[in-house]
Amino acid sequence: MQHDVLSPLFQTNGSYVFTIGISSAAIYSVFGAILEETDLTLGDLNAGTGYMFLLFGWGCLVWQPIGLTYGRRGMLLLSLLGTVAMNCWAANARTNGTWIATRCLIGFFGSPVESLAEVVVADVVCLPFQLI
Repeated sequence: MQHDVLSPLFQTNGSYVFTIGISSAAIYSVFGAILEETDLTLGDLNAGTGYMFLLFGWGCLVWQPIGLTYGRRGMLLLSLLGTVAMNCWAANARTNGTWIATRCLIGFFGSPVESLAEVVVADVVCLPFQLI
């Protein structure tokens, strides 16, 4: 009987989840520096972060079907690249509109961490038992 070898990307899924989660959720620790460098208020920063978490949930409606139809690897890589690009853009956000836009796009591009990560874990853990 032949066993399929899973991709190393899926075997390191924990690092993907950690990277997306930390880069988007650990923003609270730098709110003080952002307030000093920009014209944003604390309310603006909190609102943008709220929109980001909202799109973490709603973005799954887009990413989950695409990932299951066309493959999870491409969706995870696109998600990672999109999140990195939006975080680089967020570093230059000086106005409320730019801040909200970057947070919304980070939420959209980061949402596969909420839906596809569970599917990948199920593939890694359950697939070897199905092949026996």
